Amino acid sequence: MRDTGIRVLLILMLVGGVALAGCTAQESTNNTSAAGKDAATLFTRAGTLGEQGNYQQALATYEQGLQIDPNNVEALNGKGATLRALGRDEEALAAFTRATEVDPTSAPSWMNRGDALERLGRTGEADAAYKKAADLDSTAMK
Repeated sequence: MRDTGIRVLLILMLVGGVALAGCTAQESTNNTSAAGKDAATLFTRAGTLGEQGNYQQALATYEQGLQIDPNNVEALNGKGATLRALGRDEEALAAFTRATEVDPTSAPSWMNRGDALERLGRTGEADAAYKKAADLDSTAMK
């Protein structure tokens, strides 16, 4: 059984990660082309649509932007959060897993992945993802 304090910390990280994904979806630092700027605009728009509860439109906009910038971790997390809001947990897990593949050091991505796994009843895998997120977050705090 997970320690309550760690669980609370991880939930707070999840909330922060989802907010980050929805509010700050920015272009990748190595993508400064005009197409990258278009992707950043799309990601920002998708986040706004998601905040307004327009999940289908948000998802379509994330997907459009990810065609331009497929390795944008914030957008992958935003897409996953949108899929989760739509009750499409398997697809959300795929988006979060992709985010952890693109940036294995992203604590919010691991936290989101853990949440998706937990929603799917895969608690052992969820615990491992939560632990990874906590380890990464504590490393970043040093």
